[in-house]
Amino acid sequence: MPTEIDRTLREGIAAIKAGDKETGREKLLKVIEMDELNEQGWLWLSAAVTDRDERIICLENVLTINPDNETAKKGLRKLGASLPERKPVAPEPEQEDKPVITHGGAPAHDGIDEIESWRKGLYERPADDAPVDRKVARSRRRVERRKAKALAQAKAAAEEPPAEDRDLLDLVNAWGAAVILQRQEVRAEVRMGDFGRVLVSIAAAVVIAGIIGVLTLLLQSAVGAGPQAQLEAFAAQFEAESGTPLGLDTSSAAATAVIGGVTAFSAAIGVLLTVTVYASCVQLACRWLGGDGDFIHTWGAMAIGSIAGQLVALVPNVLSIFFPLAVVGVVLAAFYQLAINMVAVSTAHTDFGLARAFLALIAGSILLMVFVCVGVFCLSFAIGALGAAA
Repeated sequence: MPTEIDRTLREGIAAIKAGDKETGREKLLKVIEMDELNEQGWLWLSAAVTDRDERIICLENVLTINPDNETAKKGLRKLGASLPERKPVAPEPEQEDKPVITHGGAPAHDGIDEIESWRKGLYERPADDAPVDRKVARSRRRVERRKAKALAQAKAAAEEPPAEDRDLLDLVNAWGAAVILQRQEVRAEVRMGDFGRVLVSIAAAVVIAGIIGVLTLLLQSAVGAGPQAQLEAFAAQFEAESGTPLGLDTSSAAATAVIGGVTAFSAAIGVLLTVTVYASCVQLACRWLGGDGDFIHTWGAMAIGSIAGQLVALVPNVLSIFFPLAVVGVVLAAFYQLAINMVAVSTAHTDFGLARAFLALIAGSILLMVFVCVGVFCLSFAIGALGAAA
């Protein structure tokens, strides 16, 4: 009959496959508490923990138990970690010399004190340090180096408000946090993966784009550089060359309303398509780079990044209308927008740092350009074929 360890292991694996990593982690930690040399327990725990260093520890423990486990080897290579040195397996000592876990396994929650106690206890060993201890134990020095990072992440996670306690005001706070590159607040919002809240961010990005488009039009018209001035110049040139008056009254309220409406609509649609299509390309790149977030997470992150980016670019864009040298500020704002998107995308995928987020954004841009070029080519070919047929 299946033992309690077997049942708990199966439950943990099933939870992970179902997407419930938290439950799976708890089950697998119980397995390791009961049998700290459980190879499958450590292997599946590496898929349940979220920290890169913890995954490396789990996979290294698999290889210390079974140095021939190819899955663990592949996992370490993918994480960029070196394989642990293979040592000959010594005969197991008496039961009392086995490694001991003094704090009863994993903490019940992610509190800082509990994690520290658990980590200290997990790697405590008897004083005589039998050969099997060296096989299972992690280096004390490596644990101490990683503990500071793990505790900092635990502290940050403890400061995140629970997902169910976040309201729309918290969503607005996340938009502002993206502007000043506060990753923790953005992560708390993005990791919810709530479709409705993502739509709110998309709608806000579209509305902001429309408002900024109209504002820019009005300011350009004030200095004689807007679409109205361009239409007037075109009409004057046409009348001078053809002698036929067009009768365009670009100064009328109706013309202003039409031009303003078209400007706002085009700006809003541009943001909507950019956020949605570009987010799709970035998501493909993220999956290729090992990201575990779905499209909703990436879409929501890109929507928040779009809002923050538009707000950051507003002032330099307005100044560039009146002061040509302010275009330098526009360029700097573009780089800052890239930083905002890097922060946003890094929150959508576990273990994603800024470097991989940057690569995902670049790869997504390349994919987007490829799709656009292919689409334009196909459209041109279709139009040419229809023209030839006519």
